Amino acid sequence: MRPILAAAILMLALAVWAPAPTHAQSREMLVTNLRRPPTEFLEHGDVVGVSPTLLQRLGIEEEDFIEIETPLGKRFAFQTKVHGTRDSDLFAKKTIRDRIGLEDGQVLLKVRPITWGSGPTEKKTLQFTDVQRPPRAFLDYGDAVGISLAAMRELGGYPGMAGRIVGPNGSSMDVSVEILDRGDNSIAMKQTLRTAIGVSDGAAQVTLEIVPGAAGASRTPLYWFRTLQSAIGRAREEGRPLLILASDRTPASQQLAALFDDPVIHRALLRTRKYRFELGSDENTQNFFKIGEAPTLVLLTPEGQEIGRLTGVPEKARLLAALRQATAQVRPPQAASED
Repeated sequence: MRPILAAAILMLALAVWAPAPTHAQSREMLVTNLRRPPTEFLEHGDVVGVSPTLLQRLGIEEEDFIEIETPLGKRFAFQTKVHGTRDSDLFAKKTIRDRIGLEDGQVLLKVRPITWGSGPTEKKTLQFTDVQRPPRAFLDYGDAVGISLAAMRELGGYPGMAGRIVGPNGSSMDVSVEILDRGDNSIAMKQTLRTAIGVSDGAAQVTLEIVPGAAGASRTPLYWFRTLQSAIGRAREEGRPLLILASDRTPASQQLAALFDDPVIHRALLRTRKYRFELGSDENTQNFFKIGEAPTLVLLTPEGQEIGRLTGVPEKARLLAALRQATAQVRPPQAASED
């Protein structure tokens, strides 16, 4: 009788809480099944898995943020990754399920795309009383701090916005501000930032300042290693894909460089370790990888096995797919420990 009763309760709840007919303005969907993702999904940090058609119906792309609203009205923000085929399923690792207070199984969750602000028009500050360590995947964003969706909305900002954190002793650092939804009073930052402003994990008084037009770390720059050997060493040490780019001064190479500035492509590139050279300047690398024209992009595992190659200026979707495939085939150390 229990399965039948549970099904009846779920159907009743759906009838009571069913959203109004979907229209272009709301783009709100109802998800009824929260599921555990496979182990290889865990490397992607604080992301949730959704179907490709669900992204289309929401009008967003993979790695855009969605807002998740629980039956109790609590709201959280997470990036998306394509996983699964059913629109009724949402895949989330244990740390995320714990945060939103739900176990895997039948649930009622509203999901909707997020409209970000353009940043405050005057200086704004927020006080945080809880300092947390970010997950490993968050460290790719360099000098970034993570705040909740509610805090970001209070600032009227957007992911990647420039800011400054100030510790209790007055020490400060320019940072980029990202979403890492751990609680409205929590701010997440890596060890070097915590040390720089004189705080440790746990209770602390940290101030986040947003000044319009400030020249802060509005975006983590792409770091290119000066030698192939150093790039290989870092890729092996961190368990990241290796990207080799052969370019020149032609319009095609300039177009590819412009494509790297796309926000979604930029985020995907942050998960690789990169080396680039001008065609003809590094004949050893050029001959070893049989590169005959520019631009050419080669993707490899940390062990040096080629897993992708693009020549010329690829379409955004093709480049993004190649970067994501490379990341999916390479799991950073300790990735499985998050769930």
